[in-house]
Amino acid sequence: MSWDNLLTQLPIVGVFIWFVLEMDQRNAKYAAQRDAQWREFLQQQSKASENALKQIAVMLDRVSQRLDAHDTAMRQAMAKIEGAVEAARRGEQ
Repeated sequence: MSWDNLLTQLPIVGVFIWFVLEMDQRNAKYAAQRDAQWREFLQQQSKASENALKQIAVMLDRVSQRLDAHDTAMRQAMAKIEGAVEAARRGEQ
């Protein structure tokens, strides 16, 4: 009788092992596809971030140039004002 039980259970065990291996293979395939999609998404995000940072760098460079030009203009204006104040003081004396 023990052999009858074993012969009855053996196909069930075989089907169970096949099922587990099949599920593992499907899960591995799904994980590989998911990982590939994530890599593609992250590459796109990286490129978008890189482009945005490049645009920000260009804008910051323009702001820096404008501030430098403003500082130069203000120095020149202050020099003229100081010259005019000095000339006015000399004229009063």
